[in-house]
Amino acid sequence: MGNSLGYIAGALTTIAFIPQVIKIRKTNDTKELSLETLIIFCVGQIMWVTYGVVKKQPPVALFASITIILYCYMIYKKIKLDGDKLN
Repeated sequence: MGNSLGYIAGALTTIAFIPQVIKIRKTNDTKELSLETLIIFCVGQIMWVTYGVVKKQPPVALFASITIILYCYMIYKKIKLDGDKLN
């Protein structure tokens, strides 16, 4: 039950970011996104991956890894479209 709940929670919280990625891809607009927030969240996800690996929690490591990919895309687009200036 524990791992099943982890996979469901991880899938839902990861899927939650997909509409933002799609919107960025379609509009090429990242002006309303904070680069600092994106970077902090990505670092947090890296820590979740580490935690998931250390604690042998595959759902945590898996979905945090997927979320890192989504956030790296958003960071890349933010820097490419708006410059690399932090607010």
